[in-house]
Amino acid sequence: MTELLVSKNVLSDILYENKTFKRSLNDQCFCKKEYSQYKKVVSGLVGCELRHHFLFKKVLDKLHIELTLNERTYLYLVLANNHYLKALNIGEINKFIEDLFKEKFPNVKELLSSEFSLFDYVNINQKSFDFLSIRFNLPKWLLKAWVKEIGLSKTYRVIHHLSRPSNTTYRVNPFNEYAKEVLDKNKDVLSNEILEQVVEISRKVLQQRPELKGELLFEIDPNLKRIVDQIQNALIQEVCIYSDEDDSLPLEELARSHKNLGINVVCPTYEERTKLVRSVRLQKAKNINVFKANDVLTMKTGISRKTELFYCYPRSSSYALINKYPDYIVRFRNTSIDAFVENQKKALHDCSEFICDGGDLVYIVNTLNHKETKGVVEAFLQSHPSFALVKDEQIIPDKKLNSFLYYAVLRLKKKNVED
Repeated sequence: MTELLVSKNVLSDILYENKTFKRSLNDQCFCKKEYSQYKKVVSGLVGCELRHHFLFKKVLDKLHIELTLNERTYLYLVLANNHYLKALNIGEINKFIEDLFKEKFPNVKELLSSEFSLFDYVNINQKSFDFLSIRFNLPKWLLKAWVKEIGLSKTYRVIHHLSRPSNTTYRVNPFNEYAKEVLDKNKDVLSNEILEQVVEISRKVLQQRPELKGELLFEIDPNLKRIVDQIQNALIQEVCIYSDEDDSLPLEELARSHKNLGINVVCPTYEERTKLVRSVRLQKAKNINVFKANDVLTMKTGISRKTELFYCYPRSSSYALINKYPDYIVRFRNTSIDAFVENQKKALHDCSEFICDGGDLVYIVNTLNHKETKGVVEAFLQSHPSFALVKDEQIIPDKKLNSFLYYAVLRLKKKNVED
């Protein structure tokens, strides 16, 4: 049962060592040649467990028997296989569990049958937060926070949307010299246009057409493009971007400006800077300055003068990643939000130092958590009375788009002439 052993190691890394799914899979499969052949099965089995983890955890908690971490992890995976994936031989892995558990096996034997109803076993009121938590694989604290923020009906809409796999949306770069020829040949792939120059493409299609990636397409949330379209003035010659979430905002600015707009991009980590520089080189872009800085002093070395438009796009709880990465919600902790908020407040303050009179500071986060959205903006306005809120909006997922974007436009008031 080598596949089950490797899957157990991967899942243990994720649940108990807080490693990402991608990192753990790489450590256990790619870095160990003897296990590389099991990558597909391991990836599928661990992914299946992560997408039903809250149900399996509730089931094991109800057993009321003492289990080691190894035993729990094996059971998580066997429940995922027997009740959902069925990638491994059920008889063989049940025998493995019997030998492993010995005298404990009678306590878990019934659960391993694919005919056994796990939902009936946990016996939870279907109108409760507990049921929603295990049904949609979301922590109860998060569901309660969403209901408080957007109401019960909108929360239902969000969680139903997150329970369905979604295609990825890409921005078509029309300014690449080879783009028109390549895109004309792939009109069938790019026909599902959600927004101008933004198309929805399945992962399967991109695997079959790898030539579309890179210079021709880059991943973007259509609502992020819509925000930029609404805010940006054609007369602006230079923008600054604090980028700690993804590459799409700087790349959107490059695409929309025919690569002629002056762009300063501040990345707070080397990892983000390296990733963005790689994307910029692929775009063969000009007039863009990408540098690492995590405070005002170092930011001043890369930004020579104050600007009319500064996008502050710090890392957030990023709820849009829930159905993109199977491990995201399992590893996410409520306590993590406080650290996000402190970083967001600092980033917004630092960026505000570079706004000229009448200029706009645009705060963007991929969440609907009040502490990270309106809470951060309200705290900023209290400590920076020279700024005023021009507009803000919370975007939540709908039938088409997986958007959790919040943005606020903060304008620096012009000084009086006599001042």
